Amino acid sequence: MMIRHLLASSLLALTVPCAADDKSAAAPEPVKPAKAPSAGSLPKDVLMFFGKVTGTVESLDNEGKQLKIKVTEATANSEKNKAPKPETLRGMTITITPLEKKQKDGTKKLDAAVLEWMKGAETGDSVTISIRASSKGEVFRLLSVPTAAPK
Repeated sequence: MMIRHLLASSLLALTVPCAADDKSAAAPEPVKPAKAPSAGSLPKDVLMFFGKVTGTVESLDNEGKQLKIKVTEATANSEKNKAPKPETLRGMTITITPLEKKQKDGTKKLDAAVLEWMKGAETGDSVTISIRASSKGEVFRLLSVPTAAPK
């Protein structure tokens, strides 16, 4: 009888869930690493930059809507620039896209003259352009057609 009681107790112990086996118990959430800035984010020192940069065209996309420029000089606009350290742009390769202009009907359209200038740019061209950081802090916007167009 004693053996039967021990055997029954052992079987009962195997069928009764313990706290470690309880799947409904809330397990502690794993610690998530801090979210890194996206690869396209601009450094904090150049966010809100507004001014002129001089540099060399390193690459352009097939549609002529995006240029990569290696910056050799950056001059902030004293009235509109809010970037804490615009000199940080020197040596950076930045992405330039055309500025969208608001139309009379409220729609936005890329500036045709700027697009035409960008399509004429070639790798190796030296440029001085007026730009501002995009509102999302990912790229810079070309504000107007440079006075000296690329070759």
